[in-house]
Amino acid sequence: MSTPFMELVQAGRRLCQMAYDAGLPSAQQQRLQLALAAAGAVAMLNARFAAWFKDAVVGFVDTLVAVTKTVDDLAARLQPTRPASALPAALAGLHGSRLLRALLALELPATTPENVHLEVALAAQRLILHHAIRGITRLYEKIISEGNTSAAFEIDVSMAAFLVQANLGGVCSEAH
Repeated sequence: MSTPFMELVQAGRRLCQMAYDAGLPSAQQQRLQLALAAAGAVAMLNARFAAWFKDAVVGFVDTLVAVTKTVDDLAARLQPTRPASALPAALAGLHGSRLLRALLALELPATTPENVHLEVALAAQRLILHHAIRGITRLYEKIISEGNTSAAFEIDVSMAAFLVQANLGGVCSEAH
């Protein structure tokens, strides 16, 4: 028989694996693991928290599946054109807010090869994925530090914003 605590542990493992697979920096992965471990400690002592937090983590993991599918699909479409990356030089080596600013400023001519458009779309989707995991990690940390579930509303708002971003990224991916 599976308990909410055990389901939380399983969902946490899956989320950590998704963060690893997404290429999240190791320091951010460690923050996520620490937040989930702290939540697990609270969940061992509080069954209501365990059930609530398990639902929050499972919901986020389910949402991430759609975005990681888009990333995987883009990567698969690019596979025949690699190992040479077609990422524009303006984006090479950028991460986080620098990558976001460069993506927003990027203008690709209509004659740009399809693989370049796909690389840009892939970079945008990965940025959305990283941002979502960092954001949810901060919310999990806040929930644990406050000792209650008052951040539930913030999780709902954050999730809605994430879905809008992911959907916009998907639209951009389809356009390219």
